[in-house]
Amino acid sequence: MGATPAPSSLPQVDFSKMGSVGLGGTFAGLDWWTEESPFSSSGSSSSSSFSSEGGTIFYRDSQGRYRAIGNTNGGGQVDALCWAGGDGSNGTLYIGGSFTTIGGQRSANLISYDISSSTFTPISPGLSGAVNSLYCDNSRNQVWVGGSFDAPAGEDGGNVGLWSTASSSWTTIDFGGLNGAVEQISPSADGNSLYFAGDFSTTFISNSTTNSTMNFTSVQSAPNGTSTTGRSGYLTPVTLPPVSSASGNLTVSVGPTTTQDKYSDPNVLLCPGEGVWLARDNSVANVDLLSYNFWRASGIRVKNGLVEGRGTTHFWYANSSSTRTS
Repeated sequence: MGATPAPSSLPQVDFSKMGSVGLGGTFAGLDWWTEESPFSSSGSSSSSSFSSEGGTIFYRDSQGRYRAIGNTNGGGQVDALCWAGGDGSNGTLYIGGSFTTIGGQRSANLISYDISSSTFTPISPGLSGAVNSLYCDNSRNQVWVGGSFDAPAGEDGGNVGLWSTASSSWTTIDFGGLNGAVEQISPSADGNSLYFAGDFSTTFISNSTTNSTMNFTSVQSAPNGTSTTGRSGYLTPVTLPPVSSASGNLTVSVGPTTTQDKYSDPNVLLCPGEGVWLARDNSVANVDLLSYNFWRASGIRVKNGLVEGRGTTHFWYANSSSTRTS
């Protein structure tokens, strides 16, 4: 765009005393501000101009021009967007954040916008908390929603929602949601897996699909004298040397531990340790296994150390990296 003279309506300001001024940022050009600009706050009560009190959604057309398509309620904000179908000139835009209304339509924290008809459609019944991330899986006609909210389908779990664009309804999630806020959802390179990141721990509960990513499956150990490679179908015990923390770069940290000395040594948890370690009664204990070596493994065996009628009722597994589910 070539240089254009300043409109006569602009205030007459002597810029000569400012010296040289540099402008930086992400933009493709500059233009003079006018009252008709979509970024003007003069029409903040309208859904077609910038709001100084809440969040505003802008759309850039094929000519590179921006126009406001809707504002949130005062104090509302938009934190996530994704396209479902179309190429930007058509299709549906899904909008998530913290708001009660947007574009004049009531919808709690999640709403859709049809580009071709310029209309907002509420996602009933909305979500009980903030939406932090959206991922539109166009190959499966799904929209994954991550944030801090109750399960939208009225089931246990929460913080993850799955919306079907084909049926316009919420879909049950096989792994039952996650037990903390989800900040980001990203697909794998082949599109067959999703990565979830946030403030949560992955939950495993035996013989139940509630609040769990998968059920425990019993897999037998390899028979004595059997060497296994690849996907053998067996669990092969890995024996660690007694000085594993020094030579194998492996440590185990636990707590809170029982006050009974006989069951308070966490090293029995490492092969070839023998014995039982107990957590403190009526507590939630953590067992952290730290290694600085690469381990290629497809399973882990957990055994409940039952002593005098006491034992663990539930097991949770938390990985230090992002959680992956297929």
